[in-house]
Amino acid sequence: MRLFTLAFLLGSIVMLCGCDLLPEQKYTANNVVARPSATESGMMWGGDQAKIVANIDSVVIECIPIEKVKNESSTSKSRGNTEYEIAASASVTYSIIDQKFFKDITLFKSLEPAVIFEAMTASGVVIGQSRGTVRVIENGSVGKVSAKIMGLTREEIKRIKRVEARWEYGR
Repeated sequence: MRLFTLAFLLGSIVMLCGCDLLPEQKYTANNVVARPSATESGMMWGGDQAKIVANIDSVVIECIPIEKVKNESSTSKSRGNTEYEIAASASVTYSIIDQKFFKDITLFKSLEPAVIFEAMTASGVVIGQSRGTVRVIENGSVGKVSAKIMGLTREEIKRIKRVEARWEYGR
């Protein structure tokens, strides 16, 4: 009975955290939903008549603990705190509807729209964010974008319930 209770308690600790915090286990994102933004995962270029369209289709994440050493000398090390990073990747699909428009806008600069990854609490408060870009190429239709949300504390990582990817509009 005690073993069951201990297993149940340990399971509850892991389930309540944004990342597994038990050192003997692999650190993964637990109970954190990774998804494209419900309202900002689509993008189009070209005005009222879309000439290029893109969508963020899926998002995956991993939680990475970073052990910080407090004091280090040639004879001893003193353990410091642990910070956490969330590595996030999103799959993007796009379609170039008007080839001339694409060639015109990429004559001097490539088309590399930015994706923002936001780590949020259950109520939608953004605790951390990061930015990555995806390159739209002439004969392509898919892309991948990645970023790291860095410098999160143990208390912050516990509160994260979702990571959303959205386009950075207006750039």
